[in-house]
Amino acid sequence: MNYSWRRPPREQRAAGRASRPSGGLRLGACLRALLFAAGLAGSFTAAAVEHVMDELDVQPDAKGSAVKITLMFPMRVLSWQPPKHGDLLHVQVQPILQPGIDACALTERQTLLWSATDQVPLVEATYEPQTLQVLDRTGQSPCQNGENVDPFAVNTAGTRALGSAEIALRFNRAVWYEVQQTDNPRELTVVLLGASEGKVDVDTTQEVEGEKLTPIVTEPANEPLNVPRTPAPPPESAAPPEQPLAEQNFFLSLVSSRETFGTGGVPQNPAFEGKRFFSSEIRKDGKPWYVLNVGFFADRAAADAVLAKVKIQFPEAQVLAATDRDRESAKAANIRPIGATPPAPEVPKPAGDRTAQLVGEARDDIMAKDFSTALRKLDAVAQDDKTPYRKEALELIGVARERALQYELAVVAYRRFLKNYPDGPDSDRVKQRLQGLLTQTQETRETLRLSRQEKAAGGKLKPATAAKKPAAPPEDQKWSTDVMGGVSQTWRRENQYTSGGGMEPVTSMLQNYLDVNTRMQKNNLRGRARLNAGYTTDLLANTRFKNRNQFSNVYFEMTTKDRGWLGRVGRQSTGSGGVLGRFDGGVASYAVNKKVKLNVVGGLPVESSSNAPPNDDKFFYGINADIGQLWGAWDFNAYLIEQRAYGFLDRRAVGGEARYFKNNLSVFSLIDVDASYGELNSLLLLGNYLFQNRASMNASFDFRKSPYVLTTDALQGQGVTNLTELRQTFTENQIRDLAADRAAARSTTLSIGGYYPFNDRVSINSDFTTSRVSGTPESGGVPRTPATDWDFIYSTQLLVSNLPRESDTAILGAQYGDFNTTSMVTCFIGTRNAITPQLRIAPTLRFSHSEKLDGTEDWTLAPDIQLDYRLRRNIQLQLEGGMGYGLLGQAAPLGYSHFNEYFIIAGWRLDF
Repeated sequence: MNYSWRRPPREQRAAGRASRPSGGLRLGACLRALLFAAGLAGSFTAAAVEHVMDELDVQPDAKGSAVKITLMFPMRVLSWQPPKHGDLLHVQVQPILQPGIDACALTERQTLLWSATDQVPLVEATYEPQTLQVLDRTGQSPCQNGENVDPFAVNTAGTRALGSAEIALRFNRAVWYEVQQTDNPRELTVVLLGASEGKVDVDTTQEVEGEKLTPIVTEPANEPLNVPRTPAPPPESAAPPEQPLAEQNFFLSLVSSRETFGTGGVPQNPAFEGKRFFSSEIRKDGKPWYVLNVGFFADRAAADAVLAKVKIQFPEAQVLAATDRDRESAKAANIRPIGATPPAPEVPKPAGDRTAQLVGEARDDIMAKDFSTALRKLDAVAQDDKTPYRKEALELIGVARERALQYELAVVAYRRFLKNYPDGPDSDRVKQRLQGLLTQTQETRETLRLSRQEKAAGGKLKPATAAKKPAAPPEDQKWSTDVMGGVSQTWRRENQYTSGGGMEPVTSMLQNYLDVNTRMQKNNLRGRARLNAGYTTDLLANTRFKNRNQFSNVYFEMTTKDRGWLGRVGRQSTGSGGVLGRFDGGVASYAVNKKVKLNVVGGLPVESSSNAPPNDDKFFYGINADIGQLWGAWDFNAYLIEQRAYGFLDRRAVGGEARYFKNNLSVFSLIDVDASYGELNSLLLLGNYLFQNRASMNASFDFRKSPYVLTTDALQGQGVTNLTELRQTFTENQIRDLAADRAAARSTTLSIGGYYPFNDRVSINSDFTTSRVSGTPESGGVPRTPATDWDFIYSTQLLVSNLPRESDTAILGAQYGDFNTTSMVTCFIGTRNAITPQLRIAPTLRFSHSEKLDGTEDWTLAPDIQLDYRLRRNIQLQLEGGMGYGLLGQAAPLGYSHFNEYFIIAGWRLDF
């Protein structure tokens, strides 16, 4: 995991906030010793107090592999580019603030690392703030970059996150993917379609939607397939005669290699039926390379159609214009697919659809128990969503898997069929087959359980049971361990120039970070250990920045493979159960059945992961239950949680979540009520609908206390650090009254947005947000805060990809905000381009203008450029520089003053 600094907007550089005293010296010394032992000079850090992306994981999926990013903040997914294919995916999101989590983390750039493999070529996931701003009720930012900020203090006074940010997934080669719509706004899921060879790959040791089917050792009878044949489509008019080779102008370049392509070295694919394979020679670094080609095509559209079908199998494939030399090479070539027979004398081709022929052959292969051959043919048909035989092929895939005793994959295949064809007599038949498979395996489990009981009692097995031999228990295995992670180091410096003050340095910091993620497995147990730690060194004397350590995640987890039991202990965060932010403690879970899981949680709240040793005077404990899936679309979580501080009841809350997802409609709701104070802390509603053309509509309603009501809120403005000291001045009832007054502010936000793709290259998203914050009364020597009027924010973004490469993108955005005391206009344009496979460049230009009620204006023009260079597969260099030209002041007679900034960021990262 790596953090690099992103220069904050002008509003974030107003008045400085005094940093907290440095602490945690023993932890910092231990961490520095650890890093020095690893051969790293200097010290480790993270710029942000909290994270935006908490965890990155990859899990098996029926369509390939699912990349899941766990988020600290709920987020609305606005759009993504490119839509389906590329080596760099840009997902536009809009965060929603939550209590107990530092909102200023949203203004920081963050990167999560991943060790790329052939099947999952993911390199990293990066969060970019882009046009996002964190503003308080006055339209100013409460954040000061690089400083420790109390998350509860930042979320006071109606802090809001406006604008949009981006989460970018980078791969080391182009992949096909699908951004999934889910019912959980704290997760971003991207499914990589297929493995490196273009096949759907499912790890059969993993559970399928929480189930693990017991193998049935008796082989099913070779009975008829009971899958109706698809009627042949109406005959079409005879195809026109094939054009002469000289009139076919395009071909596909598939793959390059240092080795020549032999006469039988090309994988088969139905899309290549009737085409010619030939090779050509190119030079790379002065050495000969060979390129495999296939052709020819009369026009570009025909070539593009075949390219789309084979892109998973050949990620490097591209369409090229044919020359006479290419045609001559094709005439002389003798390359044919693997397993293909030598070309026979030409005979009249049989009439009929090739896909129909493949399905018919697959039927014969299943009856002959040649399941692998049948599945290869059926997969080829199932990839073509235009053929009328796809429905039959999908059902036969399930039958073949079932007869091959691959029950988990059979369940996946049947559910895939039902997802594509949910209604009709064919669907009813598949539902019965799926239900029978699940029921049969459950009966097998019960029979085996009873048999063991009878054997233990000295009885004999029943004849019906003896016919079924239970599978032998797995042999005891050794622990298998996989370690991944990364280290990074970043130096950043910022200078400021003001009229009359001249140039002076304001920031010079050395930022480093360590991320270690260890996974272990043995038999039915799975373990995981995680460490995210850092240390910051200030290179300037007498500045507001202080040396500090940071521990974001330090925990150990153990779970069973079927996830029936789970335990985790250490510094961590959980997105549900009523827990506010990060904590030091533990979580335990037990799955009562397939639909109910009980969780208990307890620990010490972590108010800041920097320089904050655990405070054992404040602790919490709670219980919650996950319930679902109900009625085919609903999932729930309900919780009860209590927190105590210095002997006082700090928080006693009940609440829960409800999630709905069906037919492209997803809805998420959250409610939190403090039972002790009788106050509604939060009510959040999120909705999103995805249309067939990828257009979408989304809306959110967010009502919350700012901050949540806690007894410790009474400490604000009292000049003491804990409730024990406050008790010397006030009674307990008076303290609770003070807490209720400090938490009296209520923030209400409504957002409505939409996304529309004009085509695969150009799309637009727009958003409208209005919000209001109520006031707080005067009490305990703390002055009242007035309520605000409704703020209005309008924003839009135009996204363009394929400039000129498929993964290159450009974003043009504009935003207008009408706040209580300020109006603001911001424009943004940025591109991300790959100059070479190793070098990426991202120039941006921002313009903003704000005007206050007193006539004060702020004009800013800020260009910057970011360079990323991958020196080796696991070593990346980063360089970023920029400047900001600003005018601040009023018209005559006061005039304007210059306020210029210059910054540079340089760093490296090593993945392991």
